[in-house]
Amino acid sequence: MKGITLTFVLLLIGISCSSWHSISTTEKKHNTAMSMKTDTLPASIRFSNNFRMLWDELQKETRGNLANPNYIPSEQLQKKYNFKYSDGKYYIKGYLYTQPDFNKNDAENHEISIVSYTDTLKSFSCPIFKIPVLINLSNISAIELNKSVKLR
Repeated sequence: MKGITLTFVLLLIGISCSSWHSISTTEKKHNTAMSMKTDTLPASIRFSNNFRMLWDELQKETRGNLANPNYIPSEQLQKKYNFKYSDGKYYIKGYLYTQPDFNKNDAENHEISIVSYTDTLKSFSCPIFKIPVLINLSNISAIELNKSVKLR
């Protein structure tokens, strides 16, 4: 009798785990579409080490929900990455290396400012919560963050 009960309990646990997985997978797809919840950086883009470090730290601080417009980065991150504050939002600045057919209007429609220097080199200013949008724009080859220069 104990063997049958144990088998039945294990069967119930297996069923509940598989149904939980299908629910969480469905919810994850919905969240990704609605809030651009992105856990990993796209492999098609080269990211500077500084950007990768920022990404990892933001993922930890936001628990993977970087697209939250109410997110306020810690003072430590604000200082470390030289965030700019304007109009109630925190911004990062950097450079994009793009293919010549990059459409800067796609970025600007999402509050990401783009300044073109050449067909393939651009600077950007991006609200922190729009980083998931930035890394998913088409025709970007590489992203680098600005670095602060300290005068002595």
